[in-house]
Amino acid sequence: MPLLVFSPVSLARSFPFIIYGYASSKIVGDNTHEGQWLEMLAKSKYIRILGIIMKYGLFIIIILVGTGLFAQKPPRIFPGATLRFSSADSVNYPRIYSDYRQRDSTYILYSNSYEQNKAIEKLALKNQNINFLVRHPGKPKWNITYTNGKSATIGPLEHSWVVDWNFEYYYEQLELIVFRTQFREGGGYKLLNRRTGELTDLFGQPIFSPSKSRFIVLNDDLISGYTVNGLAIYEIIGNEISELVTYTPDDIAPSRCKWLDENTLNVEFYHIEPTESGDFNYATSFYELKIEKNKP
Repeated sequence: MPLLVFSPVSLARSFPFIIYGYASSKIVGDNTHEGQWLEMLAKSKYIRILGIIMKYGLFIIIILVGTGLFAQKPPRIFPGATLRFSSADSVNYPRIYSDYRQRDSTYILYSNSYEQNKAIEKLALKNQNINFLVRHPGKPKWNITYTNGKSATIGPLEHSWVVDWNFEYYYEQLELIVFRTQFREGGGYKLLNRRTGELTDLFGQPIFSPSKSRFIVLNDDLISGYTVNGLAIYEIIGNEISELVTYTPDDIAPSRCKWLDENTLNVEFYHIEPTESGDFNYATSFYELKIEKNKP
């Protein structure tokens, strides 16, 4: 059975006829003659009500729609932006975290990525003195206290292909937590809003613009194909995070980037060329990316 949907304007147009039918049923019966029926209806108080509704009802509904009371939220445009590429030179690409030297020296101690992420988690929790996030005993989950004081248990679902969430960083100013998600093959990231509890799935570490109103994620995976190869740009408005645009090429991969301003980035890409010996040669190229918001 199809679903019937009524707009406020169509409902307003139909409403007088609903009242008309209701008035008729109240005034006359099945055995009333047509002339008698019309005379009784003309004298009825329901007709006076009907006249008022027909005169003012549609006007009131239109005002309510105009003021937004009945207005629907427009769908988010995707992609919300266009990327303009132009050739550029290499720049000094900053590291994501200020404690990168400690992270690098910790990372090289382990050959297994899961063990690496667990070691980085331990280091990051210590360096940032995180007290609102505690490991759940015996499970790959977390007990978290949100900004409003409420508590919850978060983490991968039972029997899912996600093995664990490893803490990576907390952006205190934005109250956003970065988790490294460990898959059975490959991995990804989650961004948790500590104010709202909303989770955003990412395929790379968020790298924020100077004002922190936008961020970009990068991931390179030209060979294995376990994860997304490319980049995505997001925008933060209030507590809402919206994806503006995604770029997922087949022949090149992003490796590093630097925000030049809120609308411009310098991104390093590389591509691979197979050799006769079966190895690969890596060649880099550099582009300036301009973000242009699309009009709705």
